[in-house]
Amino acid sequence: SIKFGQPRGRPRPPGQPEMSALTTPAEQEIGLLPPLAQAPPSRTHRFAPKRSAAAAAVVAVVVLVLVGGISTRRSQLGGGASARDAVQLSAAQTLFCWCYITDGTYEQDIMRTQWERQIGVFQCDGAAVFSQSPLPLGAGFQTVGLGTGASTLGGKGADATPSWANTENFIRAWGALRSSGQYAGYNWVIKVDPDTVIVPSVLRDHIVTHGLNGPVNLYLNNCPGVTYGFFGSVEAMSQAAVGALVNNIDRCQHELQHGGWGEDLFVQKCMDSSGVGHQDDFALVKDGKCPGQNSQCAPGTPAFHPLKSVDAWLGCWTA
Repeated sequence: SIKFGQPRGRPRPPGQPEMSALTTPAEQEIGLLPPLAQAPPSRTHRFAPKRSAAAAAVVAVVVLVLVGGISTRRSQLGGGASARDAVQLSAAQTLFCWCYITDGTYEQDIMRTQWERQIGVFQCDGAAVFSQSPLPLGAGFQTVGLGTGASTLGGKGADATPSWANTENFIRAWGALRSSGQYAGYNWVIKVDPDTVIVPSVLRDHIVTHGLNGPVNLYLNNCPGVTYGFFGSVEAMSQAAVGALVNNIDRCQHELQHGGWGEDLFVQKCMDSSGVGHQDDFALVKDGKCPGQNSQCAPGTPAFHPLKSVDAWLGCWTA
């Protein structure tokens, strides 16, 4: 079975066996492994600089004030919680991030850059990359090949989107994650588009400051002013929500008329029909595909989309 090690200095997710912080070459080549286990340290993102415990406490106080005041957050954290409590809660949030890339496109180049520099999805606590064919992204990493799965269901209907043709590929990816079970034990599972710049350390802080660090069964709507606001640039789902999704995905394929749906709409409606709740979180990502938003990179936001070249992606990361 596929195994995960854990990066040094990060807590092991509940339910994950204790293992070495380093994976074997065979485990690395599978495409499902913990980030930061092998590659050398990379440049720290400007939006999430390394900081001392004292500096982190100051940052946490500022964040708490910005979201409504320390007194409100202390109430949510259990009464009397300090800024250090917030820092500890943030550090305890474990993220499993994954994406699907199209073979031979700029997406492959962007993911290769993320792997080589150990940035983006590879700063999550666990990561996976899927594609049609197994693709080497650099020393010690190969994507998980799922075969060709272009949808043949059409692309028509009231809720049809231009991305309907790729839906089957993502359903296969969810099936692969269900079979491996490697998403289990993490607090949140984040499906990320390859052209999304994601900053995991900022996302961990975001989860805590928005009161989402407890056991919840929900996904996060990230685009306002539309009928279905679960946009695929960053699909954030709690552990319980993903469990409901993968346990019902076969039923959803048979019962839901999803021929014209993009993968994000299919996942959203499958979770809705499986008893998963949702919460609006329009500060999760700056998404230029969302009406009225843009992808301008600025401190404090967990993700930005779309950045469709290596230069654009790195420009956002290092701006």
